[in-house]
Amino acid sequence: MKQPGNNFARYLLIVLAITYINYQTAAAQQLKWIPFYWETEVIEGRSIPDFSITIPVKIESLQDPFKMQLDLGSAQTFIYGNSFAPYLNQDKEILNALDSSGGFYAEGKRYPVFRDFKLKLGQVDVPPLNVGYYEGYGQRYETGKPAMENKKLIGTIGCDIFLNKVLILDYPHQRIAISDHIPAQFAGISLEPVSIEGGRIVVSLNIDSRKQRLLFDTGSSMFSLLTTQHNVIGISEDAVIDSLKTTSWGDVYYVYQKKLNSPIRLGNHELKSGDVFYDKIEKFDRFYDNQNIWGIIGNKCFRNNILIIDFSNSKIGML
Repeated sequence: MKQPGNNFARYLLIVLAITYINYQTAAAQQLKWIPFYWETEVIEGRSIPDFSITIPVKIESLQDPFKMQLDLGSAQTFIYGNSFAPYLNQDKEILNALDSSGGFYAEGKRYPVFRDFKLKLGQVDVPPLNVGYYEGYGQRYETGKPAMENKKLIGTIGCDIFLNKVLILDYPHQRIAISDHIPAQFAGISLEPVSIEGGRIVVSLNIDSRKQRLLFDTGSSMFSLLTTQHNVIGISEDAVIDSLKTTSWGDVYYVYQKKLNSPIRLGNHELKSGDVFYDKIEKFDRFYDNQNIWGIIGNKCFRNNILIIDFSNSKIGML
């Protein structure tokens, strides 16, 4: 004999299930994706693909097409002075927002900042923020004339844009998204703790069965793992398979590449790494020591993955 109300209960469950599915679908659709592009760089006559990631940006009322490098190794977003100087007089709001008393530091020097700078990544507005003005840095452009690559590289996007947010880096589809919480379509992802130190991301990886702290730096696109000469001992083959002359903030030096023979894991995920790079510069060794990190991990280890960084709760996960 059927119990009274069974049909109603079944109907209610169906309605709730449909409502939940619709909610999940709506949540997925509300995610606003921002495209990114891989840039190629020529170093010593060698073409280096995927050298950096850039994102198309819109700045205030300016009409010229711009792009900025996504560099999560930087705690702050900043504009290149040489590149942006010709535009200062095109928008009075931009000029009036420039605070010469400073607040942005680069290479030990203090520089001005734009207060409440209005920036759009792709088609997505970000809340006004203080943006550094790195005087004397960057390529010079003429206003109203397109750059050879169509968009003018005007600055660097740092971690400050994503603080208290969730950043989704979808490497396979070359796009990012910013959310207030982990989107519904990624709700089941396994998350690992990270440290947000000085506004930057320090992730713990298992390297050769040992927990090591590494700075996650999307500005180090050409390297999978970058560390000291001492640290590569025991986790790599003996032979140097390549070397490359490169620069960092004015320092010119060689980076050496070896074949990695130890697995690298983030939680239960084994990362696609393959190689490890190192330099012989004491300055960078001191940087690693001062930051209490083993080295730097770049984009190459995650090229086939979606990476989710929850800045609010200091978590990271990947698919």
